Amino acid sequence: MESVEEVDEEGLLLRGQAQVWQLMFGFADSMALKAAVELRLADIIHSYAGPLTLSQIASGFFLFPFSFLISVNIMNTSSIL
Repeated sequence: MESVEEVDEEGLLLRGQAQVWQLMFGFADSMALKAAVELRLADIIHSYAGPLTLSQIASGFFLFPFSFLISVNIMNTSSIL
């Protein structure tokens, strides 16, 4: 049977690992937000009265054809986080 000290040590180790993961991947949220602002996703979504499909959102991009690929990456990142 494990002693209380071993359980506490495992808990500390687990919390430390979680903190390292947060520090390693903490930039993903801000990168996704920056890209969403640059693509004006909020304006596109606001311009429609109801729910949108991905193709409707993509039709709102006027800048570059690769903006659609960026939006897919944002949505994938957002769904993971």
